[in-house]
Amino acid sequence: MAGIRTVAKRAMVSPATVSRFLNKDSTLKITEETKQRILESVAYYDYKPKERERKTTFEIGVITTVSEIQELEDPYFRSIRVGIISECAKSNVVVKKIVYYQANQSFDLEQLNHCDVILAIGRFQNEVYAELMAMNANIIAIDVPNDELVFPIDSVYTDLTKATVNHLDRLYQNGHRKICFIGGKKKLLGKDGKLSVDNHEVRYQAYLDWMSKHKLSEQIDYYLGDWGYEEGYRLTEELLTKRKDNLPTAIMVASDPMAVGVYRALQKKAIRIPEDISIVSFDDLEVARYLTPTLSSVAISAEEIGKIAVRLAKQRLTKSRKIHVNVEVGYQIKVRESERSLEDK
Repeated sequence: MAGIRTVAKRAMVSPATVSRFLNKDSTLKITEETKQRILESVAYYDYKPKERERKTTFEIGVITTVSEIQELEDPYFRSIRVGIISECAKSNVVVKKIVYYQANQSFDLEQLNHCDVILAIGRFQNEVYAELMAMNANIIAIDVPNDELVFPIDSVYTDLTKATVNHLDRLYQNGHRKICFIGGKKKLLGKDGKLSVDNHEVRYQAYLDWMSKHKLSEQIDYYLGDWGYEEGYRLTEELLTKRKDNLPTAIMVASDPMAVGVYRALQKKAIRIPEDISIVSFDDLEVARYLTPTLSSVAISAEEIGKIAVRLAKQRLTKSRKIHVNVEVGYQIKVRESERSLEDK
């Protein structure tokens, strides 16, 4: 029996092209004439692919609440997407469509209708999940804690409540009691880009619970706004105006991009980090290691989150698992120069 190389030679293409064509690789770009030559050669030799060559290629769709421009400011989400693409490259999975779902913009979820599985990055309102499930039960929620989901779908996330508590426990052990919180509000995208905003963001809620549990309710002081460098700067200026005669000893910031703005606002007022105020944050982006002083931050493996999501998707598609699972990805706290013990004074 003729092999794939013989078939490819007659069709005047590479064996890889024959394999990809027969396996219906949607990323393969060849002319109709080339397709006909391959089909003619296959028929001429009565070629039957071997089992090891007969692979199924799955197509996934990705829907994300973060735009490409926003990814430049907060690389955490870009790292998730890189993890997805990286894992797909070695898992016989093709990213068919990436859709950036933006606030205040009309959107047609039907764009994802013919994907084998849908990966949803970020927080969506339940109506969006409901519409997605109506067209495809294979949905993986990324960066959403399982207790926020009302639908039986897979999810991959890091427990930010635990990470917040670990940060605060360490600050407490180092003598800090006057701890402020600076963070962003929780945003959920709905149909047609309708945005729901509230204060129930997990890090902020964990801060409130922890302060109350440690009988520090009188010290609770928080500043919430949008996410990003500018808001970190603005909210810190608000804090300094309000508390110019009673500065906190530590500030917990909900993300590294916001922390950059916090640094700038403090340094503009000649407030020293960590001598006057300690700073801790989340994400452990590359910038955390290059700020002066270097920033203590929660390291979250965003790229690994993306890879695990693809693995869960393939389990669904190959029917190797029937029930939904919620995967909690661990984290590490990188303690650096931006914090210190009050006992060192």
